[in-house]
Amino acid sequence: MTQEPGAKNQETITKILLSVIFLIGFGLLGFWVEQKVGWIKVFDLSALDFILIGLATFRLGRMIAFDRIMDPLRAPFTKVVDDNSGDGKAVVPRGTGFRQAMGQLICCPTCVGTWVAAVLVTLMLVVPAGTRIFLYATAAVGVAELLHSLTEVLCWSSRQGRTASGYTIQKKKALAEKIASKTAHSQDS
Repeated sequence: MTQEPGAKNQETITKILLSVIFLIGFGLLGFWVEQKVGWIKVFDLSALDFILIGLATFRLGRMIAFDRIMDPLRAPFTKVVDDNSGDGKAVVPRGTGFRQAMGQLICCPTCVGTWVAAVLVTLMLVVPAGTRIFLYATAAVGVAELLHSLTEVLCWSSRQGRTASGYTIQKKKALAEKIASKTAHSQDS
């Protein structure tokens, strides 16, 4: 799909504005932190906090980009299409200009994750106790998602290995029936 020149300009301007908003937001946050609590307080984030923020960012970025519960948020900017591999569905940007730029941001878990991380770090500075509770829960789901993905990869890999070796479920059942038949036949004798 080709875009009209005006739509391409609108998309470019949107991306620039989002970047500027992000940078100005962090600049203002930095200024506020310096005025209110000083930079020493910022570095009180522990290694555990960093890991929790990372796992929560992973989970929330993927939730916003892919999970069906977020479909209403994504709907104005994205659409769900069949994946080219035929294995499922893909979330892709919709429209042109501003709409497409927002769709590109929302359907990219790393891109939207940058904004999520910024919000989580800000919340850790402003409301640390409440944010930690949220981080623990979200990070736990992030770990569960990673373990689920690992399990899926291992299952897929073992299925591929069995298929490549010619060992299939049907052959396994046939072998089990053959052994059961021999066992039953030997018990009759």
